[in-house]
Amino acid sequence: MKTILFLSTGNDYLSRFSEYLFNYLAETRGLSWRAYSALLPVDKSHYSSNYSMGAIALEVISELEKRGISLDYSVRTIRPVSQINFKNANKIIAIEESIYRPLMVKRYPSWVNTVEYWNISDVKPASRELSLQQLEKRINQIIDQFTPSRGNLASVWAGYDD
Repeated sequence: MKTILFLSTGNDYLSRFSEYLFNYLAETRGLSWRAYSALLPVDKSHYSSNYSMGAIALEVISELEKRGISLDYSVRTIRPVSQINFKNANKIIAIEESIYRPLMVKRYPSWVNTVEYWNISDVKPASRELSLQQLEKRINQIIDQFTPSRGNLASVWAGYDD
């Protein structure tokens, strides 16, 4: 199974929405991909004091339910990113380049160029709905990329790679 890692500075909103939406869509399309998300802390106190006991924003649960995705299992707590997350991911996405690239340079310089940086903002609460719509569109594009097209299904079934 291949994995995709979504990074954010909170791991309770945009990255978690991305994780659950991607996993739902991948499962419904029969893809052998699984998404995870993790916290890319601004500094050490950011993780230890603010996020060590959190889980997921209620707004995210509401937005997922609007899309027919229910979280009928226990929701994990926020987790910080680790070197093993980077090593195990087949694809890494940071939601907002202007925030995450500098953090990657500072904290994980050897991984900076392996990350795909998006430009979806989570700065203003009023823009969160728009941010979720943009994320949904980008995630659907990724799912479409990972889904074999009808034209190459015969070669996939025959054991050939395009």
